[in-house]
Amino acid sequence: MAAVEKLAERTGCGMDVAREAIRQSGSQQAAANLLDSASEVYVADAAEFGCAHGDEVFKHPYIKLLVKVARQRIKDALAEQPKDDQWLICVRTYGRAGYHPQLWDLRRTLCRFWKEGPIEDTFNAFLKAGIDSLEKLVMELQDPKSLWKKLNDLGFRVSKKGLERLRPQVKKTPPQLSRKDFLRRSSPAIRQLTLYALEQALGPDVHKRCLIFASHEDEAFVSGQYAAALEGSPWASRVVTGVKGAHLQVRFIE
Repeated sequence: MAAVEKLAERTGCGMDVAREAIRQSGSQQAAANLLDSASEVYVADAAEFGCAHGDEVFKHPYIKLLVKVARQRIKDALAEQPKDDQWLICVRTYGRAGYHPQLWDLRRTLCRFWKEGPIEDTFNAFLKAGIDSLEKLVMELQDPKSLWKKLNDLGFRVSKKGLERLRPQVKKTPPQLSRKDFLRRSSPAIRQLTLYALEQALGPDVHKRCLIFASHEDEAFVSGQYAAALEGSPWASRVVTGVKGAHLQVRFIE
């Protein structure tokens, strides 16, 4: 297990892909070489157009590995369902991870109460100051002047009066903000859009009928942003490693 975790961390792939790479390659080094070859996947196919486009991609050993792992994930997901009612919704996503839930609480609070300049600038200033949760913001706002000085020393020009006005407001949790206004002001991502819509339409257990396909080279996937954004939710275990490009991802899923 340690070898799988180490390989997954070094290459940015999922644990299931790292595990299958080691099993298929026979050694950790051979598996690492296979995963490192991911950067070569789309080179040969770049000049291809028409019906042949994508053929070279799906011939690559790394993509064959991803296809094998994905097929098993789909098989496992279907096996959890009644035999007479088996179906899945496959969600494609790219670069839409969003934030960790505790960051969404912080951002939602700013969207509701911050009136002194751009929300994005203030949000980023708080993050640079180590304020990455609503709880930390409440603590820092016990002394608004000290927080203002800290942000100023970091090079952020945040309104001192704005911080003072924010202090009593942050205790009003959860902040009341219409979904329309929140989506308009908060740069929503997959959890607040697609997954929310699925839950509203098909119920809270819809994750059991869904898999989320993210590209193996998507920075949001490689960096762990999807894992962080979905942490603590039933969607966290539903992410499958796919390929680059919407058209190729559709073919990959099929």
